[in-house]
Amino acid sequence: MVARQGGYLKMRKGMDGLMFTAVLFLLVIGALRYPAQLVPGAVQALQLSCYVLFIALACLYGLGRGAEGGVGRYSALFRRASAAYIALALVSIALSIAAFGNVEALLGSLVYPMLTSIPYVIIFFLMALGTYLYRIRRYRRMGILVYAIALMLIIGFFESRLALSYVANDEEIITMLGAKALLAGSNPYAASAAGVLSAAQINNSTSITILSSGNIAASMDYPALFVLSFVPFYALAQPTLYSLEHVYMPAESIVFIFIMLLAIWSSIDDKDPLRPRYLLMGALIFLIPGMLLSLQVYLMLAIMVVAYARLESRSAWLFLGLALSMQQELWFAVILMLLYSFNTYGMRKGIRDAAGALAVFVAINGYFIATGPSAYFHALFQTLGYLLPSAEAGIGFFLFTHLNMPLADFAYLFMLSCAALALAFLYFNEKRLVPVFGMIPFLFLSHAQAAYYFFFAALLVVVIHFKEGRWNGGWFRKEVGRSRLRLDALLGSIAAIFTAGVAVVIVAHASYMGHAGFSVSGQSAYISGNTLHYAATLTYSRGYVGSPWVLLGAYNSIGNIQFYGLHNTSLMNGTQKCQFPCSLNINVLRLNGSGTYDLYLEVYNVSGPQYVSALIYENDYAYQSDMTKSSRGS
Repeated sequence: MVARQGGYLKMRKGMDGLMFTAVLFLLVIGALRYPAQLVPGAVQALQLSCYVLFIALACLYGLGRGAEGGVGRYSALFRRASAAYIALALVSIALSIAAFGNVEALLGSLVYPMLTSIPYVIIFFLMALGTYLYRIRRYRRMGILVYAIALMLIIGFFESRLALSYVANDEEIITMLGAKALLAGSNPYAASAAGVLSAAQINNSTSITILSSGNIAASMDYPALFVLSFVPFYALAQPTLYSLEHVYMPAESIVFIFIMLLAIWSSIDDKDPLRPRYLLMGALIFLIPGMLLSLQVYLMLAIMVVAYARLESRSAWLFLGLALSMQQELWFAVILMLLYSFNTYGMRKGIRDAAGALAVFVAINGYFIATGPSAYFHALFQTLGYLLPSAEAGIGFFLFTHLNMPLADFAYLFMLSCAALALAFLYFNEKRLVPVFGMIPFLFLSHAQAAYYFFFAALLVVVIHFKEGRWNGGWFRKEVGRSRLRLDALLGSIAAIFTAGVAVVIVAHASYMGHAGFSVSGQSAYISGNTLHYAATLTYSRGYVGSPWVLLGAYNSIGNIQFYGLHNTSLMNGTQKCQFPCSLNINVLRLNGSGTYDLYLEVYNVSGPQYVSALIYENDYAYQSDMTKSSRGS
């Protein structure tokens, strides 16, 4: 009876992790999938409720502590709140689908991983078996042999393109050209790939990142380890777009996937690594393709898994430094782990980890900083405030579409959310909150990608399978708990940060309306023959004189945007055309201060009704109109 009851309690604790994984999954494929302007106002309210409830669930997830992701004494409340979130998300998804009337692409994105799951399951089992054998000294060689078999299967699976379709995006192209510049003795942060990216996008062979300055992100904008990780593959072929998609990317995926799986299974400290972990395997099958922006993301996950698992060890600083040197996306999560080190293991270890991580970062990036400090730091932060808003940003995009703020000011919301989360993290002192809190600040940017959330969801699913040591409240919680006044000071600090965020929104909105104040009304769109005609009235701040850019955005059935008006393509009769390297967008409006402008745009070679929206932008002042559905005209 006791054994049966213990098994039941263990199952209940495991269900908490399953519930939270479902919440994360629905956050990614649900509220983040569809642009807010395309769906009714009720759905937008549901989506915003999902974001707020998710943050509350994340905090609740850190209050309790149980085996394998269990929430412990808060389990009942957590499950009820999770069930409410899941219901809200499903309603939001259903209403969003109803707005499109087409679910084929969404179903395809869910069904395809299931169809390719069998090779994944075999690979996961072989990695688990190899780990089990390698941990037994007399079977160590056999474990290495099993690892080799798993690697051969990975080679066959990923080389056959069944697992991934290798279509190079701008990040992959910039990384390849950055490695080429580095090996040629040039500074990869001073090199530009604008010509290559422009030509590739014209040929519909890659995607690009459009900036509100009228240009594209065309230079290396990540720390040095990102491009250095490509260097070992450079000798495999000539650095061309064909080689990138047929040689470099398959080779990278094979090596990085193997390293990632090796890091995951070797970090699971369990006497029986062969025990089935259905949640881990099932989540990875869906998350591995979803978190892909560049193949380096698999190496990023491997580094973060090892850094998390070895945070207690003396070598933690090494992996924390590697994570800092890989991508800015990991910086706040690394800061949280350093705070945990200070809070749990003491000042001495915390200082050693922080100093060591900084030393590793300087060792890897120091050469590029020393040879071109302005080029390096400009490259790392060049896109801040200039990326076009995206629906996947969540709360930030909701604020952008409803309150109109300069794009640069969303960085303040990001930093304020990091400050509030850092204080909450210090108080909870729960290590498994690192992936959860690490992803929340991205909800407050105006531009983010679902792949960010996929990444942290994958990290969470992995770390809830780790066995944590005895919980230590940490010195911060002990100090706060010494008096009611200190607890009030902590809560007051978080409230002050929240108030500062509200103030940023109010001041930013006033700045936007005073400078540009863009808005669009009276939209109409119809298709005659194969030409899309769009007309609207652009209203702006009276007295404003400027030359903003205009694009026409069209959304397909799963919320992906296509921009019309790029690459020397005129949307307005009489627009002067130019050749590269002029700005990517040539559709410039000449506003003379009258306060209104009759907007008329034409797009050729368009088939079928589409949801369209006008995008007006001038550096960090941008506006995106509500969606309107085009009709068939005469």
